Amino acid sequence: MTMVRTTTVNQPEVLVFVMSGCAACSELKPLAQQMSVHYQRCINTRIIDVDVDAEFADAMGVEELPTIIGVNAAKQPQIRMVGHDGKPDRLIEVYSRLLAGVTSCSVSPFRDV
Repeated sequence: MTMVRTTTVNQPEVLVFVMSGCAACSELKPLAQQMSVHYQRCINTRIIDVDVDAEFADAMGVEELPTIIGVNAAKQPQIRMVGHDGKPDRLIEVYSRLLAGVTSCSVSPFRDV
């Protein structure tokens, strides 16, 4: 299993792999940015442009875009979702599932505006 590099220890992470010119990525990126701010106390969020960091995307097994990978506090990938259907539910599910294992942090549910 691939270990994820990170800058903050002991927190789960959501990795959002996107690329310029990808319509679904363009829809997902603003939502991921909003959720990053909302959940910042409990979960790190990294938006990775595969044009810039193709090596990391390859190491994580990213083949289609957008790809969302939820990583637990031990830095092991736990959840993988590919594609974006224009609804926040899939990304919210990733955050909710990661938070289920974090008893030391409580945050209100995300509400898409």
